Amino acid sequence: MNCSRCNTELPDGSAFCNKCGSPLGGKAPAPAPSPLPPALLVRPPDEPEQELWKGGLSWMAYAHYWLAWLAGTGVLLGLYFGWVRGVGGIFGTILSWTVFILVALPFTYILAKHLYQKLAVRYRLTTHRLFRQIGILSRRINELELIRVDDVSIDQNVIHRLFDVGTITIIAPTDNTDPRLEIYGVDAPLPLKEKIREHVKKRRDRIVNMQSL
Repeated sequence: MNCSRCNTELPDGSAFCNKCGSPLGGKAPAPAPSPLPPALLVRPPDEPEQELWKGGLSWMAYAHYWLAWLAGTGVLLGLYFGWVRGVGGIFGTILSWTVFILVALPFTYILAKHLYQKLAVRYRLTTHRLFRQIGILSRRINELELIRVDDVSIDQNVIHRLFDVGTITIIAPTDNTDPRLEIYGVDAPLPLKEKIREHVKKRRDRIVNMQSL
């Protein structure tokens, strides 16, 4: 018998041509399916975004400023009652007003700044992102993807440590809006820091697993 393709003489009963490999007297085997390109691989659905924490400035965040103001006020009142009040004339009036201004101006500044930070700046953490909202009447919202976070740290002074208050600093060099974001003066900063780190790791692990498919 001869091959129908290359006309090579073959032994009777051969199933394939020894020269060109063509099948003889039967159907060619179906080609093996080609692997799907990576874009067509089915990936597991992303976990739904859930809120983990929301908050803002603690009432104890400005405690060190208030303590400094109280100490300064005590010194000024001591000078006033010990000396200024006994000074008569226009010079005594000027000294009295000076003491009043030195007491009132820092109080007004600290109170205004404290109330603004308390009412106008809010934070919200989800399993995917960190949001910062600024404003009372108008509003601006910035968001930071946790996958972009490189480092998380805590800053506390002595007074903040006494009241368990601190500032969390988040470093995200690849974020154009907030490469360095601070969550200032929040209660219980250590558990919040660990929660951020935990979900940053989860987001990164998920991306690595998806890319390995």
